[in-house]
Amino acid sequence: MALTNFVPTIWSQEINFQLYTMLVALSVVNRDYEGEIANHGDTVKINRPAAVTVSTYNVGSDISFQVPTSTQTTLSINQQNYIAITIDDVRKAQANIELMRPYVQEGAYALADTLDTFIFSKYTGADAGNVIAKATLSNSTIWDALVSAKKNLSLNNVPTPGRWMVLSPNEIALLEDSSEFQRASQLGDDVSRNGFAGRAAGFDIFESNNLTVANDGSHNVRHCVYGTNAAITFANQLTKMESGRHEKQFADYVRGLMLYGAAVVKPKALGDLRAIVA
Repeated sequence: MALTNFVPTIWSQEINFQLYTMLVALSVVNRDYEGEIANHGDTVKINRPAAVTVSTYNVGSDISFQVPTSTQTTLSINQQNYIAITIDDVRKAQANIELMRPYVQEGAYALADTLDTFIFSKYTGADAGNVIAKATLSNSTIWDALVSAKKNLSLNNVPTPGRWMVLSPNEIALLEDSSEFQRASQLGDDVSRNGFAGRAAGFDIFESNNLTVANDGSHNVRHCVYGTNAAITFANQLTKMESGRHEKQFADYVRGLMLYGAAVVKPKALGDLRAIVA
């Protein structure tokens, strides 16, 4: 878009949104290993101990020792995105305030959307028992779908506190017809959480437009994810944020590089509610 469109627009003096406050997905993941990354290609090996066996003790008999084992998950920092913006001196001089700041804000929005979409794509790591078969949801069936999701997690011994589900505006609209749905406005301080819509069937319900929609060969299916924060671990690092003068132009520049990655570390704490998209 030509920068002439900005002259002589009066720009706000404040930038209200920062990267982390715009992300729905960061409300439903853990960031336990973030401090251990620094560069693209870094990996973190995450060990999960196997169950310990309880045995019967018989007086006078030797006891058997269990050799501890573990399963290992790798968190790979294999994603990298950047923003790079340049503003010509002539255009900057004609504007009421510096033009760079609104562009940086837009770059933050773009990075936020990218991270959200990436995290929600991890539905593929959900335990098979937590996959709710695709269906065309309605205001009379969506509550049953949530109850099924609740049952799946409980059968897997997933703790009740901290359960969440992310739905698109379409499913939220169906859910709002349910008398059991507790809207965010009824829940006091919780309304401040980004994307938080309310509570239903023991889940904190979040709303997002960044859920994955994929064609399975016969239908377009939206993958509404649910679970607890223990399911997905996420790490990111804004490794470079630089500003300066353009080498070959009379212009300023800002550029930033973000590295990130995510892994499903507890599949039984992650679910996939599949909604057919009309």
